[in-house]
Amino acid sequence: MVHFLNWARLYQDAVVGAAVVACATGFLSAQERSGTVCFPPAWGGIVAGITEDRDVVTLHGRGLLSGELGHGGGRYYSDPQRRMTMVVEIGVDNVIESVSIESGQHGPPNRRVALPISRRLDVGEGFGVFHKLKLGSTEAEVRANLGEASKIVPGSGGATWFYQTDYVNTECFADAETRIVFAQGRVTRVVFYNGE
Repeated sequence: MVHFLNWARLYQDAVVGAAVVACATGFLSAQERSGTVCFPPAWGGIVAGITEDRDVVTLHGRGLLSGELGHGGGRYYSDPQRRMTMVVEIGVDNVIESVSIESGQHGPPNRRVALPISRRLDVGEGFGVFHKLKLGSTEAEVRANLGEASKIVPGSGGATWFYQTDYVNTECFADAETRIVFAQGRVTRVVFYNGE
């Protein structure tokens, strides 16, 4: 019986290992196309285009609700150290349309209040291939991780890079967009979008 359990465990490990290699290979081959990202637009346990507002409240609390965002408003959160802000826009049918993260504290326009803290937010949480990128990553690190952006829009403080996924000729998971905003050559804001 012990021999059978050891064999079953080895078989399970081999299957899981093969699945990880297959996913990573597909993931990286799609990454080779310029401007294409192959990860769901997600942050803090929230997947834009899939997660519902009630799930956000379950994970992060009520946050600071503002009717000025999205179809159904949006929620603002801070990490416990108050180094970043997460904004969740509520779309049609209470499905999350976008999740954005930004260095510093940024509440709704014309409202100066302390943002509610979500203990689940971690400024060190990564995004991109193998979650290697973070707020503060350099342009070179983003390019090495995600490849060339599909579009770059210059701005007064820095550029915004756009990465797309689509349903044509791709092994990606969703029809979505990721916008990465730079200031002085470093990531200061990321928007994971999957809405209308």
